[in-house]
Amino acid sequence: MASLLNRGFTELVGLDLLSYPASSVYVERYARGGMSSGMVDLDTWRRRLMPLLVKRAQRLLEAPQ
Repeated sequence: MASLLNRGFTELVGLDLLSYPASSVYVERYARGGMSSGMVDLDTWRRRLMPLLVKRAQRLLEAPQ
């Protein structure tokens, strides 16, 4: 499940979350105006958001149909 979510992230942001060393990146297509517009905080995605999505996806897969 984690690899599928990481591939989705790579497709949306344009870089591999696991191997890209920076803590944040600017993605022009997400820039809508404002001071931090277009910035993706990779550290937050690595530490908090991706593990949360993986956990939620696993719960959904384990839930009785």
